[in-house]
Amino acid sequence: MTTLRIRTKIVSQTLDIPELNSLLGKVVDIEITEREEPKPDRWAAAAELTNYDFDAASLQRSYDRDHAEDHVS
Repeated sequence: MTTLRIRTKIVSQTLDIPELNSLLGKVVDIEITEREEPKPDRWAAAAELTNYDFDAASLQRSYDRDHAEDHVS
């Protein structure tokens, strides 16, 4: 018995799946499960940073907000 797991996005009512060629002419069960598209992780890039001082960046943003109007006459 052969088991295949194929994850693909369905873009047509007609599927072209070359992996099924070896099963042509055989009796098979086909099961399709809809999956949610993964949501992008907003913080994934930040986790890859090295030598980044998150506290300093947060303090700088806070200072910038507090003093945003200082230079305006």
